[in-house]
Order: sequence, then structure tokens, then C-alpha cells
Amino acid sequence: MKNYKLFNPLKTQKINKIHDFIKTLVDSEQQPICFYNDYSGFFSFPFRYSKNVSYCYEDGRFHNMLLLFKSDIYLTMTAFREMNNAFHWDLIEHFEKRSQVEENPIVQSYILFLLNNLSDTEDFQLGLYNKERVDSIVEKIEKLDTFYIGNVPLHHRDIPEDSFVISYETPIPDASGIIISRSKKPNSSLIISSNGYHVYYNEK
Repeated sequence: MKNYKLFNPLKTQKINKIHDFIKTLVDSEQQPICFYNDYSGFFSFPFRYSKNVSYCYEDGRFHNMLLLFKSDIYLTMTAFREMNNAFHWDLIEHFEKRSQVEENPIVQSYILFLLNNLSDTEDFQLGLYNKERVDSIVEKIEKLDTFYIGNVPLHHRDIPEDSFVISYETPIPDASGIIISRSKKPNSSLIISSNGYHVYYNEK
């Protein structure tokens, strides 16, 4: 049995019972699994060891960032080191605004990488920035070469056909799967809850 991949380039990775549940689906290899809009990678990145897994993002910024990590991680590390040398805590608000409009994909990816790591949130919602995390950014950059996703197909908006979809907080378009949410959904079929997250079955 393969183990979880615990390095997450965007967040501090934790494992809970929902990961254990997902692992049974991934390791069974009965059907291709597509993780949908898990922007922080909190539920998807631990399973990058599997050739049965793909990632799909509606937000092109995150799709581009993962493509950058996948295509040339060493170029990415070099660029991130240089940009991080120019970062100052007082620029946080400027960087947050710039993350929405930056056209250079490498600069935009660095900004998303930076803001996600500085945020105390577990998902991709920005804010709650923690100044004590600044020193950890350098360490994260130096570990990026351990984040291998060479075998993981990446998709922008188009979920692969016949995939079982594992979605984070997003309705699943025309596919069966599960939705992971922090909200309780009384009219949906609850499978499991853990650490403030709830998993619901979504029928095609």
C-alpha cells in the first residue's frame, strides 16, 4: 500500500479521516479519480502518487501554477527565490490585489504560492495572513523539488469523461462523485464528517 505524500507547496498538510476514506477510492483503482477545484491541494496533493488521479481547476491561475511546477520545477524554484528576496510584509495588500490581475504566469504563480503559505486558512481563501510564516517561505521554496506531479494529468475546466469526481465546495457538472464541504447540507447524502469537513455523495 502506498503512503500519503505529505509535502504541500501551498499549505501545512494534515491528514484526517476524510483522507483515509478517499484513499480507499484511489487505491481501489476501479475508476479514474478527478479532484475538482481543490485549489489548496489539501485533499488532492497527498494522492499524487497514483496514476489513477487527475486534477481539474476552473481557476486558470491555479492550473497555470501546477503546470509550472510540473514542467520545470527547477526554473520555478530559481524564479521564486529571486522574487522572494524582494518581498516585504508591508506589500501583502498589494500582492493580494495583484494576484487577480498579474499577466506574467511565473509572477502570478509566485504570488499565489506566497499568499497561500502566509494564510492561516486551510483552503484557498486568502486572508488571515500570519507574519510568523514569512520565514517558512524560503524552506517551502527549497522543498519544491520534492513535489513531483509528473504522472498527474492537469485539466482546465474540462473534467475527464468517466471520472469519479472529488470536488471541494463546488457542484459537480454531469458526473458522479463526492463533494467535500465545510457547510452542512441537510438535503444531501452525508457519507462522513471529520475536522469540520463533511463529505456528500453526488449522483450524476
